[in-house]
Amino acid sequence: MITNLYNQEYGYRGWEVVGMTLLMAFSNLLFLNNFLLEIRKKEPHCIFTMGLTFVCSFMYHISDSTQLEFFLPELEWHRLDDVGSICCIIELMIYMIQPTQELRNLISWLSFILVMFLKEDHAWEIWSSIFPISLVLIYYVYSMPHVQIKQKGLQRKGAFILIFAVICFYKGLNEFQDYLRIWHSLWHIFISFATFYLAQVHSSEPVSISQLWGFQKGKQYMKL
Repeated sequence: MITNLYNQEYGYRGWEVVGMTLLMAFSNLLFLNNFLLEIRKKEPHCIFTMGLTFVCSFMYHISDSTQLEFFLPELEWHRLDDVGSICCIIELMIYMIQPTQELRNLISWLSFILVMFLKEDHAWEIWSSIFPISLVLIYYVYSMPHVQIKQKGLQRKGAFILIFAVICFYKGLNEFQDYLRIWHSLWHIFISFATFYLAQVHSSEPVSISQLWGFQKGKQYMKL
């Protein structure tokens, strides 16, 4: 049965299809850590954005790997995945800046509406991704010198892992030269860990992944 599997888009057969599907599934499941973290932090908009991204990214990559349609066409899952991913980047920058809750909510919802609008008519044009991120990035660069980071150790760790995430993202841009989407899977893995740490730089009591899932007890993640 496995030997009959065929991915026409990439030309993969049999165990190659299985391997790509497992890589995509496993690397996406790591974002459950980020989703649970946002639930723990009780940030409604972040919970919504992270949940949207997790579901749409998982469905898109499974559809892409298996060439099967699950509820929506693959390209629709891809478009929604882009929307969620862009909004997650924006949410992380807003969190790092630590504006007032009212301003944070305003930026979050306006950004989400803008991204949805751009991706509706210009889904596959690169500027539709860069433009909304750039708007918040300007505010981020202006504000960060005035922000006090509580967990500098987590900031350094997250930034270090983020470097590897960006490298893997770049290496996987050409999906037809990225065998089994290995580089893209590594992007998922590194970015999930990087953002897990960066999303706790203002926390008084950061948690580890084992603490998050209840495997380890203790108030403090580590001495930083």
